[in-house]
Parts: sequence; structure tokens; C-alpha cells
Amino acid sequence: MIRDAHLAPAGLDSSDHLGPISASPQYVAEALVYFANLNTDDILFDLGCNDGEDCKPKRIVLGHMIPLYDATCRVVTTASRLVGLKGVGVEIDSKAAAKAQHTVIQEHLQDRVSIICGNALESDLSTATAVFLYLLPKGMSRLLQKLQAELQPGCKVITYMF
Repeated sequence: MIRDAHLAPAGLDSSDHLGPISASPQYVAEALVYFANLNTDDILFDLGCNDGEDCKPKRIVLGHMIPLYDATCRVVTTASRLVGLKGVGVEIDSKAAAKAQHTVIQEHLQDRVSIICGNALESDLSTATAVFLYLLPKGMSRLLQKLQAELQPGCKVITYMF
């Protein structure tokens, strides 16, 4: 991930990153569970689970202030809470991965959600029954061959925005 679409987190090579850090809104995390018909038997991977918790801009939606960057690993934790599925967040930034793991523990989800600090291009995706991507097209194209090679037949790939 790239902090502001220009700079990689300290110590990381920007060529490893699949896109800028951008939060998936809470309503998206909730909607994707129902849109993809996820259930307790699913294993949902979020490739690049950092929601950019260091920035906290807010947006007014229907008269309510909605924080856009107030959580980390929001997709897998929300899905796990809603339907009891297993979630795996993959994050290349070690500080963000540590914060994601802290969130998992705070929400008492460590029996169902795990965080991998690593490169999505090198992670084993073979157990996934669903994969969530909020990446730029360039990042998705870099993942395409890996997804085709490793995902099980019938695995759902859910993308947001692009």
C-alpha cells in the first residue's frame, strides 16, 4: 500500500504495493457479506486490510458524521461478527498489521480472524472461499494470475470501486 498514493511506508519498497491505502466504508463491509452470500462456512481474505487508521477524515452521509478511517481490518472483522465466518487479513505494512491484530484481539475475534503480515503476491490463498479487493486496476492485474492459479473453483472475488 502507498500512504498517500506517492510514498510507501517507511522501509518498504513501493513496487511491492498493490495500491494506495484507502478505507472500505463500514456500509461496504456489511453489504459485501450479504451481496456475496457469505456464511459461517466461508474463509474471507482481505488483501491489503489496512484501512489507513492514521488519517481520520469524516464525511457527512444523510446528516450523520461517518468516520472513514477509524478502524483497521474492518472487512474481515465485520464479516466475522455478522455471520461467524473465518477471516484472514493480509497486510504488507508491519505497523498496520500489528494494529489490525490488536483490533482482532480487542474485538475478541482471534478464534476466527487472523492477520498475516506479508505480501499478498506471496501469500497462500488456496483456502479462501471469498477474496475482497479494494485495489487500483494496476494492483488487481498484478494479482490476476495468482488468483486464477490458487483460488478454488467457486471462490468469490469481491471488488470495491474498480
